[in-house]
Amino acid sequence: MSRAHVKVIVDTGAELADPGARESYERDVLGYAETTSAARVRSYAEQVAENLNPLSMQERHDDAVLDRRIWVEDLRDGMSMLGAIGPSVEVHGVYDRLTRQGKTIKAADRAARRNTTETRTGDDEASKADGADVGTGDVDSEPSVWFDERTLDQIRTDLLLDMMLTASPSVDPTGVEGGLGAIRGHVQVTVPATTLAGTTLGGAQLNGKCAVDPETAKILAGNAPGFDRVFLDPITGTVLAVDRRFATPAQKRYLVARDIRCRFPGCRRPATECDIDHREDWALGGKTDVENMGAFCESHHALKQAAGWTVVQMPGGRLHFTAPSGLEYDDDPPPRVMFMPDGVGGPGDADPPDPEVCPAPF
Repeated sequence: MSRAHVKVIVDTGAELADPGARESYERDVLGYAETTSAARVRSYAEQVAENLNPLSMQERHDDAVLDRRIWVEDLRDGMSMLGAIGPSVEVHGVYDRLTRQGKTIKAADRAARRNTTETRTGDDEASKADGADVGTGDVDSEPSVWFDERTLDQIRTDLLLDMMLTASPSVDPTGVEGGLGAIRGHVQVTVPATTLAGTTLGGAQLNGKCAVDPETAKILAGNAPGFDRVFLDPITGTVLAVDRRFATPAQKRYLVARDIRCRFPGCRRPATECDIDHREDWALGGKTDVENMGAFCESHHALKQAAGWTVVQMPGGRLHFTAPSGLEYDDDPPPRVMFMPDGVGGPGDADPPDPEVCPAPF
């Protein structure tokens, strides 16, 4: 017997704790192992161990199923491995479904290749019948046809990741709007600005765990609804500040409630239909802060930036405009009408809050 035989026998009989059962198992399996290969010994050894185990298969499965889990192991070169331990029926069913789907994709690809070949052959024969010179045709002038060059393993992997990231579970006990299908996977990727600009070949980093290739990092950055700008110390690499390009939902709610309308002098378009604009351009270092932002309609947003207007934000949300002609205008947030119960005072009984004492909640 080889080392492989011994390993199979030891691993399969490891759960037998009773000395008498182990002795019977060893005597029975060793005799069979001398007559066949290690691969065939495993199936026979499992049957013998099952008959000698004092616990039933159901009892052992009920204990083992409590250890079902998912884990991720980070590999090299921007790759990771997703592992799963679960009931054999479900796991093999998942693998079989992925295999069937992958083979269907491969069959569709083969059909597309045959159709393309037959179409081109028919066109060539028609050209010969018409007396045309087929050999002088320009190959580059033919329309490009895409064929699926992936292996079955690659297709299975792509299908699994696609369905896990986009599909909805068949059992959803939450009862919330959108259900579990509305939940999307989130990852935090740090991408150097030089990588996005294409001036360096360095990649990105996923949550400080593993590397991400530059092309994937660019795709993620291009499709992200927003991203944080991180300022690092050029010598130590320590994070100095973090700033976000777009206003958060809470900041937008505050600005809409404060400004009510477009803040450009004379405009009455509702703030709900306006852009949230930076007073000091974000690209030039302006912060994404309510003290540096306000509601501007699309036309006045473009006019302010293109026509030479300057805006200075004062305490309390007041904006000081200077037109290209030199004229100056002040615009305050519209006042709110407050209704007070009878006998609780009236206008002028209390001083308005000082914006420097009661700043914005962001």
